[in-house]
Amino acid sequence: MKTVPLPALLAILAALSANPATAQQRAGAPQQVPPLANPSPSSSASSATRLQQQILNDAVILDDQNRRQREHEQRRHDEN
Repeated sequence: MKTVPLPALLAILAALSANPATAQQRAGAPQQVPPLANPSPSSSASSATRLQQQILNDAVILDDQNRRQREHEQRRHDEN
């Protein structure tokens, strides 16, 4: 199974977090949102931050799993 290296995942995360507001705009037209339905900037930012943190955590876990798998395979190879 092929995996994406941690630096590549971090680069993707950085690219996605560079300008999150761009993804919310459609063809440059302003959105008409009722004031009560408009989320506060702090809640929008915190959800983006939580997602970024989860992506980073997942990348670290996958990188650690890959490292352990390589070490295991190397030990098996060395035994033979």
